[in-house]
Amino acid sequence: MPRERLRRAPPPDPGSYTISELEGALRIDEHALEQACVYQAPLFYKVASELARLESERLAAKKSIVEVEAATGLRIRAETPPNERITIAEIDDRKALDDAVRRARDELMGIDNRIGRYDALKEAYRQRAAMLKELVALYLSSYYSDPVPGGERRFNDIATQEMREARRASRTRQGGADDGE
Repeated sequence: MPRERLRRAPPPDPGSYTISELEGALRIDEHALEQACVYQAPLFYKVASELARLESERLAAKKSIVEVEAATGLRIRAETPPNERITIAEIDDRKALDDAVRRARDELMGIDNRIGRYDALKEAYRQRAAMLKELVALYLSSYYSDPVPGGERRFNDIATQEMREARRASRTRQGGADDGE
């Protein structure tokens, strides 16, 4: 008769996590490795997909800056009286000081900041996956298990026996008598 599989709660929807929660989820509880392994893939996917979305948002913000700067340049030229000469450098200076251009650049800087955080988080989740692999290997080799009762004594007995044999061999080579330790 086949064994009935234990029902586990599905991993939480990572779509609802904030970046702070994702950073907090990096911690690995070595006593809950199975749960950490189950959650690793959805959490990594959330980070990677959010990073891709932000990179797309950055491209849109760059395009927006170009459009805002162009519209601002046209507006500055239109507002300049026909008898007044204005240089390209003056137009660029006025564009740089324009509120709409500043807002667009600030938005791009904010997106770049979030991209940097998510990029670092993605790398941290890669490292977490590698660490989970190592921790599972340690678990499988009984690294976290309690020591076997009497195991230390057996180790000491083996070491003592090897020392006795080495002494006997040394005495035999030197022609000494074996005193039967």
